Amino acid sequence: MIKEDYFIFTDESCITNPDKPYSAICAMSGSVQFFKSQEQQIKNILGNSTEYKFQKLNKNTKDDLLKLCDKVLFPAINEEKMRIDVLIWNNQQYDKNQENMHYHLLLNVLRKYPKNIKWLYYPDQDIGKNYAEITNIVNTAANSKTPYELTLEQLAAEYMIHYQGELDSKNSKLIQITDVFAGLGAFSYNYYNDYTDWSKNTTGSLSFDFVQPDIENNRKAQKYNNRFILLEAINARCKKYNSHHSINSKHGLHSYGSKYGMNFWLWGNDRSNMLKREQSC
Repeated sequence: MIKEDYFIFTDESCITNPDKPYSAICAMSGSVQFFKSQEQQIKNILGNSTEYKFQKLNKNTKDDLLKLCDKVLFPAINEEKMRIDVLIWNNQQYDKNQENMHYHLLLNVLRKYPKNIKWLYYPDQDIGKNYAEITNIVNTAANSKTPYELTLEQLAAEYMIHYQGELDSKNSKLIQITDVFAGLGAFSYNYYNDYTDWSKNTTGSLSFDFVQPDIENNRKAQKYNNRFILLEAINARCKKYNSHHSINSKHGLHSYGSKYGMNFWLWGNDRSNMLKREQSC
């Protein structure tokens, strides 16, 4: 019987930006004991900025995040001490329904752990507002609730999810990490063509060094250079540890099967995709 509590942190990317075709939600999960044991090391590594956000990535914060990946995140994921799961969807194909996608991501993550775990749940502020309203509904007739409210309540009861209140990302390095990976997941699809152009025209050292005199393209590559470097580095690490991972087949980060703990999941509602994913769990 598992006695220790587990954390789950969530954050989103491109939910409120109607100009981006892809959005994403990230969940980072693992035991409270593990995260507390790594708390000081994480703070030591992430020391160049008060807040790490994917949209504000610069050279220093990018280098810090890659160091964190190599010193903490990937070693822990390889030892199955934690997970980072990112659900990405195309807003042009599916309704931009954050609540439904949030539910599917949570369900997918919770199924990777034993059922007798007590979950301490900390969403980012934007996600937490909706979740708090739902989980705080009491003494209300079932037929007055929406299907989503009912399913999320059932999920919280079945998996012992205890809502701890939303966190301001400025005060939580763990929420900041989920922000970065949610941003990375959405960015990999929104800017895939730009990434491949950048990748073809950079040196092996991954530094910006365009050889084509395309000024407009150069400006875009310069603007997103640190994000492209982080994307390529994370993709390389995922491929190293998970042979079922790709960036080219779906034109964005995608993990075929979700057993490995660094999991990028492009949403597909068709039955064949769902069956394949359930069989891989």
